[in-house]
Amino acid sequence: MLPIPAHPAYGTDFGEHTFDCAAGFTRKGDWRKNRLPVLAREALKDVRVDARPSRLPDAGDWGVRLDTEDAAVTALKQAHRGSGLIVRIQSFGERRVTLSLPGRDIEKAFLADALERDIKTLPVEKGEVAVPLAGALTTVRLLLKE
Repeated sequence: MLPIPAHPAYGTDFGEHTFDCAAGFTRKGDWRKNRLPVLAREALKDVRVDARPSRLPDAGDWGVRLDTEDAAVTALKQAHRGSGLIVRIQSFGERRVTLSLPGRDIEKAFLADALERDIKTLPVEKGEVAVPLAGALTTVRLLLKE
């Protein structure tokens, strides 16, 4: 049995399963110095799972700009709860990122939970939002100017 830290599934399933994994060797230094999240995204961008492309678009493909490549946009969608857009940001080391939507005017921004409930208002300055990152996945709700 191979333990997989932070795996979201639990319980017992006696069916047959497959699990693909790989090991990579890095230079001296920790995961930040070796930029492992960036290398992992690059290595996985062409992987296919269940005949669907699992490649997550780069932030620029979503029309979202982040000020660091050590964080990635994993979703951009219409808000299910409330109005506006939901942006999900994955990061394993950054404490804060600056988010913008070039060509679009952000009117308001809210830090939200995974259920898209607003936690607090985030200041918008010159079309950019400073987003505090508390964990590996952060949700932001954006209201755009009409």
